[in-house]
Amino acid sequence: MALVKFYSKAECQLFIDMEYVGILKSDTLLKLSLDVGSYLVDIRNMDGDSLKLFELQVNSTDSQILQNIDECLNTGLDDVIEKLKMDSSIRFYNHRAIFCYNNKYGYIDSHYEVVIPPEYSFAEKFITNKALVKKSFPDGEKATIIDIEGNICLEKWYDYIGSDSKAILLKEDDKFYVLSRDKNSIVREFFDADYNGKGCLIPVWQNDNVDKMYGYIDKLGNVIIPFIYDYAWNFEDNGIAKVNRFGNEYYINQEGTLYKYMEDALLDTLPNDDKRVKEIYHKLTKKESLEKSFDTFLPGPYHEWNYYPIKENGYWGLGGYDEIGHFDDDGDLIDIDYLPTNKIELYKCDRFLLINEKFIIYRINGILKVLYTERPDIILSFIADEAIPIIISKYNSFHDSIIEKVNRFIVRKGSKYGIVNLKGETVLPVIYDAISPIQIEIEERKGEIGIIWKDGKCSFVQFSDGRILTPFKYEGIIVNDADSTSKCKFI
Repeated sequence: MALVKFYSKAECQLFIDMEYVGILKSDTLLKLSLDVGSYLVDIRNMDGDSLKLFELQVNSTDSQILQNIDECLNTGLDDVIEKLKMDSSIRFYNHRAIFCYNNKYGYIDSHYEVVIPPEYSFAEKFITNKALVKKSFPDGEKATIIDIEGNICLEKWYDYIGSDSKAILLKEDDKFYVLSRDKNSIVREFFDADYNGKGCLIPVWQNDNVDKMYGYIDKLGNVIIPFIYDYAWNFEDNGIAKVNRFGNEYYINQEGTLYKYMEDALLDTLPNDDKRVKEIYHKLTKKESLEKSFDTFLPGPYHEWNYYPIKENGYWGLGGYDEIGHFDDDGDLIDIDYLPTNKIELYKCDRFLLINEKFIIYRINGILKVLYTERPDIILSFIADEAIPIIISKYNSFHDSIIEKVNRFIVRKGSKYGIVNLKGETVLPVIYDAISPIQIEIEERKGEIGIIWKDGKCSFVQFSDGRILTPFKYEGIIVNDADSTSKCKFI
């Protein structure tokens, strides 16, 4: 048998008589023992495309044959390089220029020598001494960073998500990696929250000491919606996503505005002339949608105000109508009239943040305002970005029922939190990293105590007076609910 040695400067695949033999690594010999005879050699790139077919003759079992595959592969490549030499528009960056051969990209140096073979599906210029490249693999296109010698700087290939002049977002398995262009290294990591690849905002989570906190990043790795949610879902085609906060489900738009109902989020997101806006507006005025409006009872016979958000001329307000009942002589309800009214009218505002049966929280000219539906004549004002009602539940043994009330708000300004009361007075200054109510019952009460964070440590806080109940010394607090008796684990 004769010894045949195959050699190539570029990585490629070798087939003999249509059978796969192996991969020719760059600058490495592949040795085969072949009987005397004639063989059909097929050289293919790593994508399986045929680059060259030729006949190999083995005449003697004692011979050694060296097959330099570059002689076959470089025929067309030499023509490309010659054309580059005549191209006055070519530009070198760090003595490297991109060229294309067989729909693959590589690099030449300033002497027009191939220094990085054409094996990439995408290649960037070496503005610095590093460049982003992409390559096709059996499981899809991957990206990484190489240096001017073609060495991989990240030591592996990642799924490519997006990039600009400052950052690159890559993904591997369940992690997103933000790569700094300046440092050419990974600077932040996020965990995937089942991103479906459709929306422009990506639901991700981070470990906040003990708990997972969810938020959204864009395709460059910038945090667009902060990590303040218990869970976050993908954005739908209508631009709305569902989130879970303090155990309750809400809806948000791509600016992070929080809504109690999907209809309100859609109304605030879609343009005025959109057909769906008119349909939703019509739906809100129907009797069967009254559970999504807000009721205030007035003295006298069956008479009720109902109001709902409407958008006019680019601003939000509250429209409403009187619900007046008609009764027979026995006092039974016969019919109900719905009469438009302007008696309850909110000042025009820029955006609603939260609407439920007790509160309407909205923003006007950068000021956060809260309307308490039980006292619509009182509107509180906060210099804050967000206000979250603290719902306190207490079991009434006499009536065998749960009584819920709200007399405090957690407010956020930037990344800091504090507490205010229904008069807008500060209970706890806005200087803390996070505040969250405890959702389980403590002595048949819920919502009177929360967990508060500062400088990486946590403690308990009493919402009624803002007292910090223990020093800030715990890494985390886990509260378990067992037979109405709460047990705390301090970490």
